[in-house]
Amino acid sequence: MGLTLGNRSASEISAELTTEQEQNHGTRDTAMKTRLKSLLLLSVLALCLIPAYASDGPACKSADVDWLKLLALLGAAIAFAIGLWQYTRAQQWKRAEFLANEIKDLQADTRAATALSMIDWESRDFNLRPGDATPTRVTREMQVRALVPHTIANPSKQLDTQSPTAIDGAQRRGFSEAEADIRDSFDALLDRLDRLGSYLQTRLLTANDMRPYIGYYVNDIAARTTDPDEALWCVSFLTYVHFYHFEGVVWLFREFGYDIGPDASIFRGFVKSVGPARQALAAELQGAARKEQRTRI
Repeated sequence: MGLTLGNRSASEISAELTTEQEQNHGTRDTAMKTRLKSLLLLSVLALCLIPAYASDGPACKSADVDWLKLLALLGAAIAFAIGLWQYTRAQQWKRAEFLANEIKDLQADTRAATALSMIDWESRDFNLRPGDATPTRVTREMQVRALVPHTIANPSKQLDTQSPTAIDGAQRRGFSEAEADIRDSFDALLDRLDRLGSYLQTRLLTANDMRPYIGYYVNDIAARTTDPDEALWCVSFLTYVHFYHFEGVVWLFREFGYDIGPDASIFRGFVKSVGPARQALAAELQGAARKEQRTRI
């Protein structure tokens, strides 16, 4: 996943996404203007044809049609069309502004922004806590250990573990200080994505609205991989989503065209790509995700 970004900075990616968002709004405005022009043209044509038809049609004359009323109705229809276009355009900008503020808040959340960056990097130094003077080297292996559910008491048979300094769950699964911080970061990110997913559920926003901002990350997570380390990270991440009931995140992926259910092809593909060395752990994670999914049905 980190290889996808190459040497581009987060600011460069953000600029690209902003440009794409502006282009999308420009396209929608152009389409709306085209439809409005067509309606106005048809209305003008109708205004020209009505008198001609009335003068040539005896049946119309005998019916004593009130042309002023017809013209008034036509004018009202045109005014309605213009008002509808203005209302639609205003709503588009309100949604865009609302979403931009949500993304701004996400980026301002230090932990959420850190987790977003972790998605892209196999190994990198991060300040896991706000105000940390000394960064921590975070690897994919550390992220996997952090994202394994607390009910899996001893994943050390297939993962290198550190001495636990934090305890989570009744089974007293231990996490190192760094792993606990990583979990906090992903919790912050998933809380934000969960909220975005709820906006999709209620149709307040659409996937196309969100695509310029988070589409890259959604596509990156759901993309197929043959790298065993990346595959295991994907299994652990998706398990974390299901195990801790981030339903909005599941919905968000679905709206982007990805079924991330534990029995769906994406999840099964990741489990298969983990390789024989850690296949048992991947299967156990999939089983944990499947169990939690069934409790919600």
